[in-house]
Amino acid sequence: HYFICHHKGAAAAQARLMKVLLQVKAQKNVFIDSDNLIQLAGLFDIVKCQVGCLTVYLTRDTLTRPWCAGEVTSAFAVGVKVVTVRTPSFVDPSEETMQDLKSYIDLSGCNLAEYNISLAIVETAFRRLLSDATPTLTLSPMPLVIGSRRLAGLVDDLISLTGASTLMKAESTRAIPSTSSTLPKRPGNVIVSSDQEDDEALAAEGILLAKIRQQVVRVVPEGICSLSDYSMDDLDSVGDAVVQARAVVVILSGGTLVSRPQLVVITELMQAQAVAQEAKLNVGHAATSTKHGNIPEAPTVISLNVPGFVFPGAEYYEKVLPYVWPGQASQAAQLVLAFFKTITIRFGTHESDEILETQAREVTSRVPGKFNERDVAGRMSGALHRAAREDLADEDGFNCHDWRSV
Repeated sequence: HYFICHHKGAAAAQARLMKVLLQVKAQKNVFIDSDNLIQLAGLFDIVKCQVGCLTVYLTRDTLTRPWCAGEVTSAFAVGVKVVTVRTPSFVDPSEETMQDLKSYIDLSGCNLAEYNISLAIVETAFRRLLSDATPTLTLSPMPLVIGSRRLAGLVDDLISLTGASTLMKAESTRAIPSTSSTLPKRPGNVIVSSDQEDDEALAAEGILLAKIRQQVVRVVPEGICSLSDYSMDDLDSVGDAVVQARAVVVILSGGTLVSRPQLVVITELMQAQAVAQEAKLNVGHAATSTKHGNIPEAPTVISLNVPGFVFPGAEYYEKVLPYVWPGQASQAAQLVLAFFKTITIRFGTHESDEILETQAREVTSRVPGKFNERDVAGRMSGALHRAAREDLADEDGFNCHDWRSV
C-alpha cells in the first residue's frame, strides 16, 4: 500500500490525482488523509502497520505540519520505504531551523509528544528524509512534459522507483508522446480549460476527467479535449477551438484571471453566448421554434471553482485586467463579468472522494446531448477579432506572476 504524506493547503489535488493514478496503474491501495481522516494516532498506526511505501510530497509547508512530521517519523521508525517528491516550492530547512523545530513545526493544534514522538526523533527523521539516502523524484519548474501528462509521468516514475531493486534519484520529466502538437479540430467536442502553470489546477482537471470521461464519451462521440495538454502559444487556435465546442469546462483556480489562455477561453465563450442571444432577439420569441433552426446555439458554459480561487472585485477590472489584456480590456471586462453571472460548481479537491463524485456528476449533467455542426459557422462569425488576441500575444515583458497574488 502507498500513503501520500502532503500539505492539503498546497497539494490536495495533486495528492488525490496521484492516488487515482496509482490505484489504476499499480493496482495498490492508496491512503490520503482526506479519505482516511481519523485521529493522528490512527494515521501514525496506518503508516507503521499497513503501508509499504510512504510518499512524502514536499511543497513549501509540508514539513511544518505536525501530522506530516509524525508520519515521516513513524515510517522511518519501523523501516517503511520512504520516497520524496520535491516540488519547486519546497526549500530545505536550514541547519538553524533543524535545531529549532519547535519554532518550525506548527504545534498549535497538536502535541507530538502525546504520541511518543519527540522533536529530537523528528529531527533525525527529517535529516534522513532530506539526505541522499532517501530516493527522490523532482518536479522540474520547467518540465518537458506539460498538462496532466506531467503528473501522470510522475506516477509512472514513482511506480518504477518503488518497484526497482536498486532505488535511485530520478527527475520526472519523461517525454510522454502526444498524438498531436496542435489542438485537434473536432467540432462538437467538450473543451476543458485549466491554468497550465498551476500544478494544483492541472491535478484538479485530472481528477475531474477521471470521474467524468466515461460518462461524457457515451453522449459526446467527438470526445474531450484538455487544452492544458497542448501548447498555448497560438491563442487564435485556442479561441477557435472554444467556439466550435459543444461545451466548455473552465476550471477556476488562483491564477485563472491572469492566465491569458484562460481569459481567451472565457471571452470567446461569452462572445459566442452573446452572438447566439442577439440572433434570438433579432427574430423575436419565435426564434426557438423549429423553423428558425439556423439560429446558432452557443457552447454550454460549465465553470468549476477549486480551492484558492477568488472571485474578482473592482480592483481586478480596474487595474489587473488592463495589464493582462492591453488594448481591449473594456470589451474583455464585459465578457468576464457576463461569465461570472453563470452558476459555478464548487469542486473541493481537499474533500472526500464521495463529495467529489457528487460534484463531478453535476458537470456531466450539464453537458448537452445534442450538437448541430451548422451552429459553428454562426459562432465563428461572432468570434473576437484576431487583433484583440494579437494584443495578448505581442505584448512584450508580460509576467503574469506579477499579479498572481492580487
